[in-house]
Amino acid sequence: RLADVKRAYDPGNVFRTNKNITPSGADPADRGEG
Repeated sequence: RLADVKRAYDPGNVFRTNKNITPSGADPADRGEG
C-alpha cells in the first residue's frame, strides 16, 4: 500500500534516498541495506 502512495506522489522517485519505501518496479535487493 505504501508503494502505491509513493508511486502516486513521487513518480519520478525524487525522494530516492529514503530507503523506507521501495519504489514500485525496483529490485528489492537494491535497497542499500546491509
